[in-house]
Amino acid sequence: MKRKRLLVVFLFSCSLTVSAQIRWWGIYDFEVRKGGADSRAVLNGQPNDHVQLNVGQFQLFMEAELNRNISVTTMLSNTPPKSFELKGLEVHLAYVSFDNLLGNALSISAGKILTPFGRFSKRQLATDNPLIGQPCFYAYQLNASPVTGYLDSAGRADASKQYGDRLTAMYTGGYFVGAEAFGSLFDGLLEYDAAVMNSPLSSSVGDYNLDKDLSFHGRAALHLAIWGTIGASYAEGSFLQPTRTNQYFDSKIASLNSFKQSTYGLDLLLSYLYYELNAEYIFNRFDSPYIVLQGDYTYTNGIPYGLSLNLDSNELLVDLKLEAPFYPGLYLAMRYDKLTFSDIKDPDTRSSTYGRSIPWDRGASRYAIGLGYKPDHSVLIKLGYEKTDLDIDPKPNLDVAACALVITF
Repeated sequence: MKRKRLLVVFLFSCSLTVSAQIRWWGIYDFEVRKGGADSRAVLNGQPNDHVQLNVGQFQLFMEAELNRNISVTTMLSNTPPKSFELKGLEVHLAYVSFDNLLGNALSISAGKILTPFGRFSKRQLATDNPLIGQPCFYAYQLNASPVTGYLDSAGRADASKQYGDRLTAMYTGGYFVGAEAFGSLFDGLLEYDAAVMNSPLSSSVGDYNLDKDLSFHGRAALHLAIWGTIGASYAEGSFLQPTRTNQYFDSKIASLNSFKQSTYGLDLLLSYLYYELNAEYIFNRFDSPYIVLQGDYTYTNGIPYGLSLNLDSNELLVDLKLEAPFYPGLYLAMRYDKLTFSDIKDPDTRSSTYGRSIPWDRGASRYAIGLGYKPDHSVLIKLGYEKTDLDIDPKPNLDVAACALVITF
């Protein structure tokens, strides 16, 4: 059976080679990083305060043009991109595109695709991100779990073991299996991109639909001038994953499918000569239960006060890139990123703040500055410094300094 499968793959590859024009290219990103004394992966992406040598990103792309309107694109990548281990490559992108079905008004892609939500998802590759880190929306691990929802005011230190790890508002990368329709109207004045996906933005299992309903991801943008674009995004889907831990809650108390992640975004691009400014505002809500485990997959309560918790967050990020007109290939970049969280009535009966209004997570501010230089069209050298401030006292030292060598081939 295995030999037959290999033969089928080989024959398919041969037929594809004959009938399609295939192009390969890749990105290799080697980094040296040093975190502050209180570095933790859940807070600033650094496992400790030691010097880290790691492959930040390694991607291998393939594009096969079957004809003028049909193409297949794949990307193999170390996974997840924020990992400090290069154990192997996984398929992050694999989709077929049918372009210009109605001129520029309609194209369709299907497979494992990139979410259309927001702008940074399209600027996350090491060649496109001028700085050394990601915004909080993609990297800050929240006080919420895909298995039990809200974790509690203490953040449950063992979340990664028993509670399905912590969520980020968007899972790193933003790659999900789905189908999208996209295009431009009115001579390029309006762009749209709408997709149905297996999973919501926060899901780490974008290859599967673990709930009853599919998720929606979409964005529309107005090109008001050659130097300016305004966009609006929306995404919604069930974020809880069924496991043995929450199966009784799912069957006896409330359907996991009824707890949604809803995300709204506004973005702005201003680009003129040597300047580029990107800004995004993101509102995210987890409509969440609160499940307290008591061993052997039992629990004491599930939906506090008879209602779910609205775990809301607001994020504003602005980054600016200035290219040196007197020295081609040299640039300076800066980013400001502010993440705040709504108050909830503390449902944790073990907490000293039980029943009182508290923020459901710790707010964070992230400041970044970077310098980049391209001595060659295929080589980018980046130096950067990132400072993360949490809304707690005393404030931990979560600074990160890094340099990166990015090669395209």
